[in-house]
Amino acid sequence: MAEDKQILSFNCGDQLFGLEISYLREIIENQNLTQIPLMPEHIRGVLNLRGNVVPVIDLKARLWAIPTRVSKLSCILVVEFHGRSTETLGLLVDSVNEVIRVPATDVEHTPELGARIRTDFMDGIAKVNDEFIILLKADMVLNLDELAQVHETLKLKGKEVVEELAPLDDTLPESAEAMAQSEVTSTSESGQP
Repeated sequence: MAEDKQILSFNCGDQLFGLEISYLREIIENQNLTQIPLMPEHIRGVLNLRGNVVPVIDLKARLWAIPTRVSKLSCILVVEFHGRSTETLGLLVDSVNEVIRVPATDVEHTPELGARIRTDFMDGIAKVNDEFIILLKADMVLNLDELAQVHETLKLKGKEVVEELAPLDDTLPESAEAMAQSEVTSTSESGQP
């Protein structure tokens, strides 16, 4: 009997997607990326994630050739998959919803959908609370040729790109603890409660 799937649901355009959490390494807020010349439009740039250069794919541009309009809710899903080697990518999405458990019986094989979406990116479709969630194959978002092109360009630009990237801290700029501490400090200094 097939096991239930735990998926992270997120929005890209007006479509609800899901990604098995086994692919997901972390979720980070959107940030300025270092752009690399001569890359396809859907490769938004690269970021430095604790010393690792990670290419970031604009998922909406990849699937529909329409660039994402970045908002306060936009974020980057850092995914890891295993091919010839372990690869890490960032996926720029419009917003993240929640992690849900989907019974294997509620997942359908990928149907033929016509020209609206390429089905090679899909791992199936899940029905959750009367909504359809397209399950994404993280390892198909960037094909091997494109991945090789990114790595080759990074080798050519090498030190320039790495030096240009500012390290990404493990935490958001102000954690809840830091914010709470600053409120306590400012309250005790002003004498106001």
